Amino acid sequence: MKDNEKTRRRVQPAHVELARKKEQRKQNIPQNKINQNKKKPTNSKNVENRNIRNFIDKNRYTETNIKNKSKLKKRKQTYNKIYSKIVTIFFVISSLTILYFIFIHPNSYRVFLGDDYISNIEINSATEEGLQLSIEGLFRNNLNTDVKLVEAIRFERVNTRARDRNTVEQTINMMLQSATYLVYASSFYVDNEYIATVINSDAANTIVNLIAKNYISQNANILRIDAENLQIVNDFKEPENVTSIDNALNNLMRYTRETAIHTVVSGDSFWSIANTYNMLIEEIFELNNHINPNHVLNVGEVLFVYINIPLVNIITEEELEIFTNVEQPQGGAVLGRHRQILNITRLNGVEISRNVVFSEYIPN
Repeated sequence: MKDNEKTRRRVQPAHVELARKKEQRKQNIPQNKINQNKKKPTNSKNVENRNIRNFIDKNRYTETNIKNKSKLKKRKQTYNKIYSKIVTIFFVISSLTILYFIFIHPNSYRVFLGDDYISNIEINSATEEGLQLSIEGLFRNNLNTDVKLVEAIRFERVNTRARDRNTVEQTINMMLQSATYLVYASSFYVDNEYIATVINSDAANTIVNLIAKNYISQNANILRIDAENLQIVNDFKEPENVTSIDNALNNLMRYTRETAIHTVVSGDSFWSIANTYNMLIEEIFELNNHINPNHVLNVGEVLFVYINIPLVNIITEEELEIFTNVEQPQGGAVLGRHRQILNITRLNGVEISRNVVFSEYIPN
């Protein structure tokens, strides 16, 4: 029996023996104990098949690990390539963005006055309308009248270096030196004929008052001043056409001389007639060839004289208070005073109507 056991043990497959020894090593069980406890396999073929399956499973596991490692390596390489491409693309986009903002992206306004280039300013530091209002406001403060720029202000978006840009204040000063503008002035027309232009309506009213002053009585209360044939038109004009108040006043105070007839009344003399019509005595003799300095004037005699017709007809309405003494008949004592308030209308200083507004007697 023992011989048969030894023979059977020797004829066992080699892989079965290898598996047995490996299992023994794992468990650190001595060989003699294994031999003692080893049970006789009931079926050697089943053991063989089981060991073959274990071996195949182990090899399959190892092969699977190798394949998985290869896949992981390839996947890692793929991820690395994708990451590298992403980093490269990000770097290129960042570089292009930086270059765009440095050299291409508009960061300034190029300011033009009409077609003339003025300067560069920082973008969004001003607007076209705001710049125009600022310049017109400065002109308005200096000239004391409304101003309108002739050229339009426009912007162009450009990219410039910081050192090539000016401040808004510097740009405004440059434009003040080169801007062309119109002023809201007052122009005088007499019988639809242009005479002169002054800076504003206040200056025009001052001139009218200065003209009327020549025709107003002293101590009179002025109710109305009207320039009958004078038209004042307010409009935008070129500054070169605006003149001073003195020059405009001289142009409006001109006279035209026309010939008229004077009938001699009691008390007239050559001197009084010349003084009345603002003439020289010699001019009376030139107009009247039939008389000489030795001529004696007779009441009712007719003489030719010059009358000065002003360019502007000024109508004034004034209120004047006068006092007159009330005396006894035949040069007696003064009984009192007569107080009157008169409303007098004059044309170029000549009285054309008189109305008594108030009258009272004030006894002594």
